[in-house]
Amino acid sequence: MSTFVLRELGDVKWFLALRVVRDRNQGKLWLVQDSYIEKLVERFNINGPPAKIPLSPQELCPFEGTATPDQILGYQQRIGSCLYAAI
Repeated sequence: MSTFVLRELGDVKWFLALRVVRDRNQGKLWLVQDSYIEKLVERFNINGPPAKIPLSPQELCPFEGTATPDQILGYQQRIGSCLYAAI
């Protein structure tokens, strides 16, 4: 504090758009991305109840058409955004 001007702001609640949850008794710390996930839901208009299983039991059929550049970009944005949250 003698070198830099600092001020005490209390326990951190948010850091770089991540919510910080602490359990001092157990010595645990969580970085929660729920606000980022909520923004993704709004941005990509994902609605409906959460899935109970990760993949639908219905048989997957290959896409027979050709995707437009806008469809390709939208797919890349969705996957990239989900990978960012996962990593």
